[in-house]
Amino acid sequence: SARATTATRAEAEARAVAGNTTIALLALSLAAAVTAAAWLYRTIVTPIVLARRFADAVADGDYDARLAYHTADEIGVLTRAIQSMKETLVSRMNVLQELAGAVMVTADDVDVAARHALSLAALDDEVARRSVPEDLLGVVSHTGTLSKLAAQMLSL
Repeated sequence: SARATTATRAEAEARAVAGNTTIALLALSLAAAVTAAAWLYRTIVTPIVLARRFADAVADGDYDARLAYHTADEIGVLTRAIQSMKETLVSRMNVLQELAGAVMVTADDVDVAARHALSLAALDDEVARRSVPEDLLGVVSHTGTLSKLAAQMLSL
């Protein structure tokens, strides 16, 4: 009977140790899972959220927006590529705006030359009508400039 009592105590102690070990392993597993989730959130979710906010800001016209979250992993490569894409687009937009301004100025010059040629052609003055071809040459020259500017705009 002493043996049975000793065996029962040993079994109870073994169950207690096994229960405590199981609880410790569960707690350790939970801590590891929480740590892994926090790490994943910080390294994947946060940069993607920042990239989305950046893209939204640029889409809303904030061309000074910056995407400063850069790491050495794939997410960092992606964020740098997104920032570079924005800088290239802004640069091209600036060139297009400059070209559009040149197109507007040249179009105004064409308009002035064409109106002048029309007004001279309508006169009864033969001397004045002789300068119409010169004005038309100016119109042709300006339309050539417009074509070149349009080609530059399309090449961007």
